[in-house]
Amino acid sequence: MTLPRPRAYGLAIAVSVVMFASSVLARGAVQWSDLLFLAWPVVAVLVADVVRGRRERAAAEEDRRAGAARRAEVEAERRRAEERLALARDLHDSVAHAMATINVQAGVAAHVLGRDERQTADALEAIRVASRDVLDELGVMLDVLRDGEGAPRQPVADLAQLDGLVESSRRAGVDVEVSVVAVDGVPPPISAAAYRVVQEGLTNVARHAPGARARVVVDRPAGTVLAIEVLDDGPGVPGPGASPGAGVGLVGVRERAQVTGGRCEIGPRPGGGFRLRVVWDGPA
Repeated sequence: MTLPRPRAYGLAIAVSVVMFASSVLARGAVQWSDLLFLAWPVVAVLVADVVRGRRERAAAEEDRRAGAARRAEVEAERRRAEERLALARDLHDSVAHAMATINVQAGVAAHVLGRDERQTADALEAIRVASRDVLDELGVMLDVLRDGEGAPRQPVADLAQLDGLVESSRRAGVDVEVSVVAVDGVPPPISAAAYRVVQEGLTNVARHAPGARARVVVDRPAGTVLAIEVLDDGPGVPGPGASPGAGVGLVGVRERAQVTGGRCEIGPRPGGGFRLRVVWDGPA
């Protein structure tokens, strides 16, 4: 059980031969009992081999279980990392959009305060709605963090809420034109990613191109599942009235596109302005 198999079998054969030969030489004749000297070392090593095999199988099974546990732990950590990244992207997109609205409307309210009560009231109402919406979404995210991976992430923002997003951007002072085709049948992960792409695009217009006109196009060209485009006629680079940003929003757009199978085109337009386009290809 402790020696390597070749040595164990070789030793058993050697012991058998030596004992058999010794008995025959001592008696001067071969008796049937001499055959036992050939048999018992071989039986001993065979029994030991059975025990060794059981131990090896048990050790292999233990290694397999340990390996499976390690792989499960690595997979769980990978999923937790992906969930944290997704929450970080959602948090950035939601807060950035709300803060852009609040920033613009607060400036409007300060400008017309005491001169135009109606416009002041409208600006304050826009601030109230934006802050309420972002607090609701933050509450959902905090519930997920509190309850773990199994917590339902509801309500999930997707293209069904696009009208509300556009209206929120208009309250932030962005002149938005929308062209939308029917989005029935779009897979939920793509629909949710598309909503966030539009949200980031409109937020960037409000922050970096104040006063620019924006156009949102939601289309389903042949050979694609969905195509999202956010265009503006601003300067293409942040102007003097633009708000500073960390630049993580467009990184989040690329990450969303990558994890949902989309491809991005992001950058200034040749004729002026900025273009954000994400396409999710369909089956060939």
